[in-house]
Amino acid sequence: MSDPTSVFVTATDGDRPLTTARLDGLSHALTQVEGVGQVGRIILNKDRHAARIDLYPTADPQSQQARDLASGPIRDAVAQHTPAGTTAHVGGTAAMFADISTAVDHDLKIVFPVAAALIALILLLLLRSLLAPVALLLSVGLGFAATLGAATLLFQHASASRASTSLFHWCCSCSSLPWAPTTTS
Repeated sequence: MSDPTSVFVTATDGDRPLTTARLDGLSHALTQVEGVGQVGRIILNKDRHAARIDLYPTADPQSQQARDLASGPIRDAVAQHTPAGTTAHVGGTAAMFADISTAVDHDLKIVFPVAAALIALILLLLLRSLLAPVALLLSVGLGFAATLGAATLLFQHASASRASTSLFHWCCSCSSLPWAPTTTS
């Protein structure tokens, strides 16, 4: 129970500060979500314009079940029971991994095919050949797949540590995101 999924609530109506009574409905709704083992008390900041509610799922925070819980039922309960005049967001390890997974899925379905089509078009125009762009794109794609497969085998079978496997997935996810930090030399 050391890695909670947190719900962060912010007051959007400046005249009305947050109170625990105002957030009790949301807190109660979160206790009803299947897969949530415990809901912590509502913690208000000093000026009462922000609050945090910690949830302790019954699943391992790094598991697929916890990611599905954070991105599905917990976010649904938050969306349905957030009091008027407030905004709420779900955070924590499971929610972060669920968001990364969503971004990577988006990249795989939309960004990569569009990029491949544009690169093929540019190669077609520069090389004035139909076969060369196809051969170049296939060789790059196969090289990428082989590298990813070899790295996956290495991390899953050569390493007994779950932490290194999670780190590997995080690194692979972040390296394909358009907002991932890059360094220049």
